Formats: sequence, structure tokens, C-alpha cells
Amino acid sequence: LFLNSSLIKPIQRLCKYPLLLRELIKYTPADHPDKAKLQDSYERVTSVVNFVNEAKRKAEEQARMKVIEEKFGVKDLANPDRRLIMEGRVVQIKMNKPNKERYLIAFSDHILLFKLMEGDAAQTDVTKMKFKLKSNGSMRDVKIVNVGDVDEESIIHGFELHMGGIKHVICTRSKEDKIKWLAILKEASKNFKRQAMHEKMEEVRGASPKRNRTTSQKSSGRRSPSPKLGRFLRT
Repeated sequence: LFLNSSLIKPIQRLCKYPLLLRELIKYTPADHPDKAKLQDSYERVTSVVNFVNEAKRKAEEQARMKVIEEKFGVKDLANPDRRLIMEGRVVQIKMNKPNKERYLIAFSDHILLFKLMEGDAAQTDVTKMKFKLKSNGSMRDVKIVNVGDVDEESIIHGFELHMGGIKHVICTRSKEDKIKWLAILKEASKNFKRQAMHEKMEEVRGASPKRNRTTSQKSSGRRSPSPKLGRFLRT
């Protein structure tokens, strides 16, 4: 505990500098010769703090993904380009069957739905639960649909997840949880598709000169192998 407390002190101290500089700027007269320098220092230090906080967030996400790899038995989750955006317990509604406790994990590019092993549904400590992967889907293909409450079908605070050709009716613990899940999943899906389209356009743009050369070579009677476009959607 003492070592951890000591290691975090440089970061904590760094985060205090913007507050100090902001107060100095606040009480420094506008015509003071140091006013501009203080403002510049504040902007530079704030930029460094933001960089440190972002690096810390990414490190924590990668560490959490390593834990998920081991706990949930899913390989190769930890990826610098992948973000863990939300996770939590939900309930899956099945027609004419008992409702089932599930654990849903959303990444920036993928969704994983796990079922709890027998006897763990009443467990409250996630670290003591045992899971088995039930379904997964890429943010490229997943479809999220908001649904209203249907009391006779036990659908309360629910939404639909369409992935892998299967519709999963998911219910959350509260209305607030539902709103949060819907917003995060829809935003992640939109961002992933936007990034995929951007990468596709970049690859096509990069291949254009090759196609031009190929056309020119064909017109002069020389054959040239057609350019190979790499995959632009990676899951």
C-alpha cells in the first residue's frame, strides 16, 4: 500500500499544476507582463495532464482486457486499437423459456455475450462467477433496436441485439442502465463503421496510382499484376 501510494504521487502532483496556474491567471491583472506566459504555461501543462490521463486510461483498459481474457476464456482481446467501453450483468428474455442471467461486454469493435454457469446466477461478485461465451458479433454487423416494455413477456428496460444472425432480447436493471447501454452501443457501432469506411477509402486512394500504372501498361501491351487490396475491416 505504501509503495502504490508513493508511485502515484508524481501523477497526482502533475494534475494539481493546472489548478494552481488557473488561480494565478485569475488573480493576475490583464496588463501584467506575466499574464501571457502564465496562460501559455497553463495550456501546455493541461495538454500534458490530458496526455497522461489518456495513457493511464488506456493502460487500465488493456489490463482489464487481460483479466477478461483469463476470466472469460477469450483469446487475443488485448489490442492497442481496441477499447473496452462497457460491461455488466443483464437478463436475456427467451420466449416460452425461463429468463437467463447474462454478462454483456462491449468493446469498440466487438460485443461479447456470456452465459453464467449453473449456480452462479445468485452470485454478486463477478470475480467468483464462471462464464461461457454464448454469442459475439462485430460492431460492423451488429444492429441495436430499442423496444418498449411488454409486461406479459417480462420485457422491462429492454432492447434487441441482432448479431450473428440471431436476435437477443436484453433487459437491463434500470431505465438509466438501458439508456446508457443504448447510447454507448449505437455510438460504438457508428464509430466503427465510420472508421472502417475511412480505412477503405484510404486503401482505395493508395491503390489508385497502381491502377493507373496498370491501365497504362495494358494500353502499351505489357501485362501487370492487378493490385491487391488488403482487408480494411479487422475484428
